[in-house]
Amino acid sequence: MNKIKIGIIGSGIAGIAAANELLKDTNFEITLFDARSTLGGRINSFIDPVTKETIDNGKHLMVGAYHHFFNLLKDLQSYNNLNFQDYLNVNFFTKNGSNFKLSSGKKGKLSLLVSLFKIKNFSFTEKINFINFVLKINSLKDNTQKKDNALEILNKNKQSQKLIKHFWEPLILATMNISPMEASAKVFLEVLSQAFFSDIKNQRLVFSKIPLINLLSTFSEQKKSNLHFRFSNYIKSISPLENEKWCIENTNGEQLNFDKVILAVPVKQCLKILSNLAKNDDLEKIIDFCSKVALSPILSVYLWTKEDFLQKDFAAMIGTKFHWIFREKNNPTRFALTMSNSEEFTKLSKQEILEILKNDLKLLFPDFHTEDIIHYQVIIEKQATIKITPAIEELRPQNKLMYGLYLAGDWTATGLPATMESAAKS
Repeated sequence: MNKIKIGIIGSGIAGIAAANELLKDTNFEITLFDARSTLGGRINSFIDPVTKETIDNGKHLMVGAYHHFFNLLKDLQSYNNLNFQDYLNVNFFTKNGSNFKLSSGKKGKLSLLVSLFKIKNFSFTEKINFINFVLKINSLKDNTQKKDNALEILNKNKQSQKLIKHFWEPLILATMNISPMEASAKVFLEVLSQAFFSDIKNQRLVFSKIPLINLLSTFSEQKKSNLHFRFSNYIKSISPLENEKWCIENTNGEQLNFDKVILAVPVKQCLKILSNLAKNDDLEKIIDFCSKVALSPILSVYLWTKEDFLQKDFAAMIGTKFHWIFREKNNPTRFALTMSNSEEFTKLSKQEILEILKNDLKLLFPDFHTEDIIHYQVIIEKQATIKITPAIEELRPQNKLMYGLYLAGDWTATGLPATMESAAKS
C-alpha cells in the first residue's frame, strides 16, 4: 500500500505539531520544509558573542493551560525540562513603591481572592468590582459582541483606571501582545476563562530550564523512515495538479509532488505563497486576511550585572516602558526584560533602548545601580505576533483552505491569542 505523502512547509511549533500527530499513523509519509538550516521557526537561540552564553531570541511566558504544547513536548521527550510554579504567584512592582503580590496559594481560587483583598493599592470598591467582573466572565464570553474590544468590556464592568493600568493591561500585553483598546474582547475573555475557571494548575506560570529551541530540537533527531527534512529550502510556489495532488517548487527549480500540503508558516509568508495560486472566493478571503492583518513586535533586552538586584525569579513592571523582568535560574545576575506591543521603540538605537531600560529599573528597584551593568543584548522581534483585534479575530481562517491544502499556525482560528499553545493547537 502506497503511503499518503504530505508536505509541510514551515518547521516552527505548528509544523512540528502537525508532523508529530501525522507520524502516529504509519500510512503517512511526511516531508518537512524550512528556509532555515534548522527547525524552530520564530523560536531561536544563539550564543552571545561576549559572554558565550546561549540565549533565546526573546523570553516566552507560558502558563499551565498550554496543554497542546506540553503534550507535544511530552512526545518530544523534552517536557521534563520545564519548571512549573507550585501555584500562581506574581510580584508586581510599581513606580511609587507600593508593590503587591497576586497568589492563588494552595487553596486556589479562594487564595486568589484573599490575595486580592490584601492588596493595598486598590480600594474596597475596586476589589468588589474586580470580583463581580471575574464571576461574570463565562457569561460575558458567551454574550459579548464580536466588535467589542477588551477595554470596552473592562469599562462596562466598572474596572477602574487603576485596575486596568496595574492589572488588566499587563495581563493583556503579556498574553496578546496588543493594547486593551485594540484587543479582541472575545479572545481576552477566553484567556480569563481559562485562568479563573479551569483547574488551578492551569494558572501556574511555566518556565523552560533550557533554551527554547532545545525543547523542540529532539524532533529533528528522530530516525523514522516516513519522516524527511529539507532544510535551507526556500519555497517558490505551490500549485495544484490534475490528479488532486500538489506540487511544491523551491527556488532551485526542484519540484516535489504530494497528496496533501500544510502551510505552517507565518501569515505574511503565507500571503506570498498563496498569491501565486489561481484565485477563488475562499482563497481571496484568506489573501485579503493575510494582507490586512497587522503584526506586533516584542522587544527584549538581556542584561548582565554584578549583583542580583531583583532577588526574585521574575516580576511584572507597572507604569514603565518595559513590562516584565525575568532572572535567569542558573545565573542570578543575568536578566531578561520584555516590552510587548513595542512598535514605537523598535526604531530606536540600542543605546537609546538601554537608557530607557536603566530609567525603568531605577524607578522600580532600589538595589539596581547603572554602574553594575556588565553587558547587554537587545533583541527585536518585529513580527512576533499578529494583532488580534475584534475585526481580525472574526476573520481568522480555519485549517482547511481547499482540497488537499491546509493551514496551521498561531494566527489561524484557534480562539486563542497568538501563542505557542495556539500554534500547537492549530
